[in-house]
Amino acid sequence: GGGPSMAPVLSPKAWRFLGLAHGVYALFETPAGLLLLDRRAAQERIVFEELTDQFSRGAVSTQRLLLPVVFELDPVGAALLRDRVEFLLGHGFEIAEFGRHTFRLEGVPAVLEPADAEACLRDLLDAFRDGRSPERQLEVAREQLARLAAARAVRLPSQVASAEMGTLVARLFACRAPHTSPSGRATLVEFGQGELARRFGRTG
Repeated sequence: GGGPSMAPVLSPKAWRFLGLAHGVYALFETPAGLLLLDRRAAQERIVFEELTDQFSRGAVSTQRLLLPVVFELDPVGAALLRDRVEFLLGHGFEIAEFGRHTFRLEGVPAVLEPADAEACLRDLLDAFRDGRSPERQLEVAREQLARLAAARAVRLPSQVASAEMGTLVARLFACRAPHTSPSGRATLVEFGQGELARRFGRTG
């Protein structure tokens, strides 16, 4: 078919940033043609790999919250959190019981915005609740936590400089799997010059 190619791309050092499309996609001119980068998918991949590396080394960066978040759970959620609080304490969260079904969140993995801390924790509890994050499979639980945290950690400023996009691309291509997000979405799509020429009916 004549769709966009997903062939391996040339060295990102040769890419020229042209601008943003729809606030999400970064457009680059490359020696081979044009390339669209999904900024959200790319950032999720970068944060996901940073976190999984930290988890495997046992060296998670935690930031203490200036204002601890007090939150209440239903009895099932409270029991789930109690059962897994040791796992969370070992992976960048600082949580203390504050009552029968009430907890106080005092610290989170440093990649997270403090404002997203409670939402990420509730996402994780939902994953525990429906069995997507099994407690006896540490690697699966770590990957689930890293995926949820990466999705919450992404920030997409409406204005970006060429140098910032160059840094993002360099960080993406330092990842083990730069072509997909943690959930398997493409991070980039390339349109080769041959494809563009065909689309515009150019022959020479």
